[in-house]
Amino acid sequence: MAWVGVLLFACVDLWFSLWGLREREAWSLIYVLYLLVLATVLYVACQLIVPDLRDGDSIDLVAFNETRRRKYLAALGLDVALAMVQNFTTPGLATANVFNVALVALIGIAWLWRDTRVQIAVVAVFIAIYTYYAATYIPKL
Repeated sequence: MAWVGVLLFACVDLWFSLWGLREREAWSLIYVLYLLVLATVLYVACQLIVPDLRDGDSIDLVAFNETRRRKYLAALGLDVALAMVQNFTTPGLATANVFNVALVALIGIAWLWRDTRVQIAVVAVFIAIYTYYAATYIPKL
């Protein structure tokens, strides 16, 4: 559930980041396509992390996480890496890439080690970084 919360914040963060581009005067087709790819990668990560349940279905969430963990973490890692480009093009966010490098490293740790304690520790640090990031950068947008 904690990773779902991380992805929910990533969706909100994308919205705020796009809001930061509202005064941009020049919009090339390549840049718009890049933003669409960024949103699509985030959508794929969100789709991978949530099980598709039909009415009356039950699911073993531990087994589900074991089969999907590396997929949604890879998508999240790609999203964070792609977001670095947007940070350089959004006024006031270039220095946020320091946090993105740390987030990619944390995602790599969570991707490599499936141990529950490692996952909890990574998510806790991830949330701490996201909290500091939000307090520092979102008001600037």
